[in-house]
Amino acid sequence: MRWFWIVMGLLGVFGATSAAQSTRPARMTWESAVEQFTRDVLDGELVGVRANLDEKTIIRQFGAQETCDLVLLMDRIREASLLGQHAYDDLPATMAGDIAADFRSAGNVPDDFRQYMNPQDEQQMQQANQIARQWVGDVLSAAEQEPVGIIVCWQGGTHDAELGATRPQPLFVLVKGRRNVDGEYRIAQIVFGNPLSSGKP
Repeated sequence: MRWFWIVMGLLGVFGATSAAQSTRPARMTWESAVEQFTRDVLDGELVGVRANLDEKTIIRQFGAQETCDLVLLMDRIREASLLGQHAYDDLPATMAGDIAADFRSAGNVPDDFRQYMNPQDEQQMQQANQIARQWVGDVLSAAEQEPVGIIVCWQGGTHDAELGATRPQPLFVLVKGRRNVDGEYRIAQIVFGNPLSSGKP
């Protein structure tokens, strides 16, 4: 039941420039928009990342009500390694399984954490997928048929102010999309960080 309690813990955490747009090819699918955003943010391409955003994109960290600057996201993810990215045209039915698969195949993640992130049987997997669907809807205020996505990363040594040391940890970036009048998808909302250690009830 470890995965069940992990996801239950997650449930408790609660302008692109015209020049940039003109040089980018049209993106007709939500999947390609998430792929492009993932590449740009991991490569530190600030101009490219801004070109992926909606005019009124909301950015915040897990467990925080106030919004934050895009630069904070870029700084946080700068030294992270990508484990997986997933785009869904609706509230996802398989997100927990997708995340579990990302950790299962990650060679740079310790064995004990990979096991921690994987359900033990099919029943637990079904429960985890159901809870993950609700979690995404709650965190992103996403309704049915709104596109959402997740970027799954691993940080090998993130500074921890309380411990005064570095420690490896996962980094999740949840995104919600919006399709503009030109038929292109933009990122309308971003929530990022490690919800497993946000310190929120």
